[in-house]
Amino acid sequence: LFRLSLRQRSLQIKNKRLATLRKLDEIMMSVSISVSEVAQRVVDTIAFELGFSFGVIAIVEPERGTLKRVAVSRTEAGLKGVSMFPVNFHELRIPLTATQNLGVKALKENKLQITNSLYDMLVPAVSKDFSDKLQVFTGIKTTYVFPIISQGKQLGIMIVSFNKDTTKIKRDEIEIVQELLGVVGVAINNALLYQSLHETTRKLAQANIKLEQLDKLKDDFVSVASHELRTPMTAIRSYSWMALNKPDIKLSEKMKKYLSRVLISTERLINLVNDMLNVSRIEAGRIEIRPQIFDIGVLVDDVMAEVTPKANEKMVQLEVGKVQLPKIFADPDKVPQVLLNLIQAVPKIRPVG
Repeated sequence: LFRLSLRQRSLQIKNKRLATLRKLDEIMMSVSISVSEVAQRVVDTIAFELGFSFGVIAIVEPERGTLKRVAVSRTEAGLKGVSMFPVNFHELRIPLTATQNLGVKALKENKLQITNSLYDMLVPAVSKDFSDKLQVFTGIKTTYVFPIISQGKQLGIMIVSFNKDTTKIKRDEIEIVQELLGVVGVAINNALLYQSLHETTRKLAQANIKLEQLDKLKDDFVSVASHELRTPMTAIRSYSWMALNKPDIKLSEKMKKYLSRVLISTERLINLVNDMLNVSRIEAGRIEIRPQIFDIGVLVDDVMAEVTPKANEKMVQLEVGKVQLPKIFADPDKVPQVLLNLIQAVPKIRPVG
């Protein structure tokens, strides 16, 4: 009869372990839930399946240097304890420097801790007087603290409490929890990784929105600044040209030289402003193309007439091949800009000498 009883108990333990493992596997597959939800399902599964009075999971918060309670079993003792607590139990944090706390000690020493006093788990968050009243109210007599570790990383602790003395707790009741700790660690670690990924994705999305806003502000600034600059520069160019080319106005050679420099510099600034506008429009996808049929040969002659003086200054020789060019279908305003950009790049590609 004794052997039969032992076999029956062994079979019961195996069945409990398998049932608990199956439920924990289901939790591990639920990667889209938060850390607190995973912890709640884990602690409920272990408490109800294995018949414990009270279960708690606390997670390490590296950035705060604390151990935070994230889940408490919804067993009778668990619900009683939460109802009596003076603050939100899920916001309870224990500093990792509080080495007198048994949860912190379990992490530091990386081994199981046992106590008959709830105060050892709650110090320094609450007084001993309150802890003693809470222990009587919930009927908890013995508490085990297990460190939760996954891939060599300390994630937190799992607290399991009994309503019986240490001497009445069977060894296999503790061994089964120790066997399940690896699975618990994987479940918590997966949830933490998912939470971190979700938070990173959220921050990247916010950063992307901010960058888009800044990009729009930049485009608006370039557009406004370009238009505001082009108006006075066009006036300067017009008056400079008129002063240089009006036959009824006699200018000294020095004045002609100064006005020519003003005209050339103004034209360069206008071209620069146009470049800024074009780049801004291209980046914003607002560039307008108005194609039509025109004589490319005439356009090339116009461009050559514009750039030849500057090319001579830089000792760059430009030649147009004697080829009969056909008419093309393109934007007559954009093609000259392309040719000018190519010609202006020649000194950079082929230096003088």
